[in-house]
Amino acid sequence: MKIIDSRKFVGMAFGITVSASNLSEDESVSTEDYVNRLMFQESGHILREGGKLVLGHRWKLGGVMHHLAARARDLGKWRGDYFNQPAAPSIINLLAWPDQPPKDDSTATDLIEAGILEIRQVEAEGIDTSAISPRSDEAVFCRCRSLTAMRKQLTQLTDVQLCLGGGKNKPERRLPGVLEEAILTIRASKPLYLASALGGVSKLIADALLRRRISPSDTEHFATPDPARRVMEQYRDTYPYPVDEGPSVLNGNSPDTWNALAFLHSQDISHLADNARLSPDEFITLLSTADINRALMMFTLGATRVYQAKKK
Repeated sequence: MKIIDSRKFVGMAFGITVSASNLSEDESVSTEDYVNRLMFQESGHILREGGKLVLGHRWKLGGVMHHLAARARDLGKWRGDYFNQPAAPSIINLLAWPDQPPKDDSTATDLIEAGILEIRQVEAEGIDTSAISPRSDEAVFCRCRSLTAMRKQLTQLTDVQLCLGGGKNKPERRLPGVLEEAILTIRASKPLYLASALGGVSKLIADALLRRRISPSDTEHFATPDPARRVMEQYRDTYPYPVDEGPSVLNGNSPDTWNALAFLHSQDISHLADNARLSPDEFITLLSTADINRALMMFTLGATRVYQAKKK
């Protein structure tokens, strides 16, 4: 007798970006602990339902990636025993240069050998990193370009993207990670599930999509910081890149820059909702609700509809 696999996300690839942003009102719970528990809870649900994860997180011994990989191992073994299927990568972990795959983590080594985990280092296209001095401006530039390359690859590999929270940008980064991933997902016309329930940069993106007022200080999160902008301009001719992968500048009309905030303001909510398989009202609820459980319910609803549409 053939056993039917009734899990609702079998073979579907999820990108999840959840990061801290002063989110917990409970002072007994640290922001990092709260985020890690939420990340593990939602990722565990996806793995249980047969989905796979594509994540751009650094690997730390004992960190959330380590524990997720161990969870994937247990679920992968159960799947193989029950459905008589070979193990396939449940987690693809992308690392932007110069981040390296773990060397002394036996869990990672065992899972890679078992085919359940895949870890890739992603480098910027057209740059030979072998001769770059680690503390040079060129290394800062290459890191910016490698982060963009990593997030583009993440978008290519995923069917849907969930974004929650997000901290401030760093002076030597082009854009906050959540913002860059959201923009790349929109450009690829893939389903984006972005919620403001945890605050942070995700809330600012939601406010921009809803054309709400954003304070001048918060508007700066959509601009590339001066240190990163100067480095990108310094190496533009040496290592050419598309304008929309360069510095985001909020004021001015240089042909060598673009405006991330203006890009978000130009988006049609109905089109984004349609991509996410949500009604406009459901999508606006996702963007605006302060209830994280309600936001995740909208995410699960939309992702389930995406999966059902793929099966047809």
